[in-house]
Amino acid sequence: IDREQRRIDIESGALKHSFPLKPIPIRLLQRMLEATDFKEESMVALEKLVHDRVFEATVATHTSGAIYPTNLVIKLAFPTLLDNYIEGMIDELEGDLLSFQGQPIEETIGQRLQLFRRLFLDDSKIDPFRLGVLEIYGELTLKNLMRDPRTSLLFRWFEGGRSKSVQLNCLTEIVSERTPYFRFLSVMRAMFASHFVDLLEAKHSCAYKLWVTDALNKDLSDRRGFPLLP
Repeated sequence: IDREQRRIDIESGALKHSFPLKPIPIRLLQRMLEATDFKEESMVALEKLVHDRVFEATVATHTSGAIYPTNLVIKLAFPTLLDNYIEGMIDELEGDLLSFQGQPIEETIGQRLQLFRRLFLDDSKIDPFRLGVLEIYGELTLKNLMRDPRTSLLFRWFEGGRSKSVQLNCLTEIVSERTPYFRFLSVMRAMFASHFVDLLEAKHSCAYKLWVTDALNKDLSDRRGFPLLP
């Protein structure tokens, strides 16, 4: 991965290619950051965040040899901080999360929302070229990505009453458990969980660094013949 030249060189089996390294589309990143700007720190704000679904991506991978080769799954995809910031803060971040354990989520929701927002206040600390996904189940998606690191993500959200959508084509770097990056995404995944989940009990848990190589506009409501829904 060459950040200065904005290029990714990959050799995996028969696949040997050089891909451009592109930033997360600004309109998607801004929409994600806007979702952390809570008007109130309550369960209502959490419900709005959940129903907003801007962090939910449809992830497509290739199942080799299958009659229907495209595997689709919904996963939570987050912006991530640069690795040096993650390494410097992960112990404190895990400590903050641990302090919430044993208390009803309703009693700690304000602190959780503040922590989530604080992570992304300084956009200079955000890695502009990748998104992060935590793999908990380790089934077909992981098997496919181990064989072929190419994947596509589809995001959809509403803006000004219009449906917006973007497809990101990415190359996947698989990161093992116990690394700072895995621990960071584990905190993100557990930030609003109503009960503790020990991810290390999962047999194939890992994290993905999804490096963006292309972005395609998939807006529907701006296309002829598709009127706005009420």
